[in-house]
Amino acid sequence: MDKSSPSPAPAAGETAPALDKPPASEGKPRQTQITNFFSSPVKVKGKTQKEEGPSSKENHSPKFSFKIDKKRKADHKDKDYERDELLDRRERPLAPSKNPKIRSERIDNIIRGRKRDTEHYRRGYPGKVDSQSSNENVLFYKNQLSSCPEGDYIDNIHKKWWGNYRKLEVHHGYIQWLFPLREAGMNYQAKELQLHEAETIRSTPECSKRVLTSYKMMLDFYGLLMVNDETGELERASNWKERFKHLNRSYHNYLRITRILKSLGELGFEHIKSKFVELMLKEIIQEGTLPNLFESCVGYWIMVLKDDQEREQLIQLAKTLCDQYNGVSDVNKEPEERAEDEVHLEKPPNDENIAVNNNGTLATDDKAASKI
Repeated sequence: MDKSSPSPAPAAGETAPALDKPPASEGKPRQTQITNFFSSPVKVKGKTQKEEGPSSKENHSPKFSFKIDKKRKADHKDKDYERDELLDRRERPLAPSKNPKIRSERIDNIIRGRKRDTEHYRRGYPGKVDSQSSNENVLFYKNQLSSCPEGDYIDNIHKKWWGNYRKLEVHHGYIQWLFPLREAGMNYQAKELQLHEAETIRSTPECSKRVLTSYKMMLDFYGLLMVNDETGELERASNWKERFKHLNRSYHNYLRITRILKSLGELGFEHIKSKFVELMLKEIIQEGTLPNLFESCVGYWIMVLKDDQEREQLIQLAKTLCDQYNGVSDVNKEPEERAEDEVHLEKPPNDENIAVNNNGTLATDDKAASKI
């Protein structure tokens, strides 16, 4: 009989032959089999090593801990600032460069995209009703009310927070108090500026002086220094390289600057806003130190200036600087003209000697500069 053929069924009255017993391991529970499998010795690089099973006391499987280090939690909001501080220590060349995003052809499109918001501000928020019962902004600027959350009285902010760049960067509740607007902000504890409040702050010398001090404190934070309180003339501060590098990466500060410029216009300092915008255009386009600020400067900071002629002059300045320093117009120039521009880019004129003539061209002599 073929061994592989099945055995015949037993006849009536006969008992079935006893089958061979299965191996001992087959009769054990499945868990025991798994345990034995994991406990079986294995050879690793010539050595016998016993793998630990799931029932072993020393389980090397990864353990997940949900405990939060209190110090890391407290410093969580500072991590971006610390990262930027480390990057700021690296010396990087700050020189004019041809940036494809900084082009005169883009300026009109950028302005159109932001037209609605800036127009609403320039027209004085038409239809907005003044709340006579609200007086928090006046009390704050009279040093009788503390800002919140986690704020202070305005004189203490000017005294203790000035130069504390970490605090000014990571604290997000003070800017709405220092520079109130007639529109809602991110801090719900700060109140919208009312028309009667703005009039009181403008007409009160001590309040008006504090507004200017608030502006100077933020200028210092951004690496700038006011050299003339009457005209708002600005120049680079001594630590401008460090602060410019930080500002070029700190995008939320662009929103802060928009708020600052709007608030200055409400609180009696509309006449000094253009000097800030003018210097920013030169740093962004001519010097190449703040290229990331281009869209905000063109789309918002120029457009929140209330004087139509002033806005048009700065738009023309932006286009002229783009063509002059960013090489956008090279395709329309003769080779000799392009060569002259390249030499000019290597040694840009000083900020104090730059002016724009009536025809839109740059003038670099002292006589023309004095007319700005």
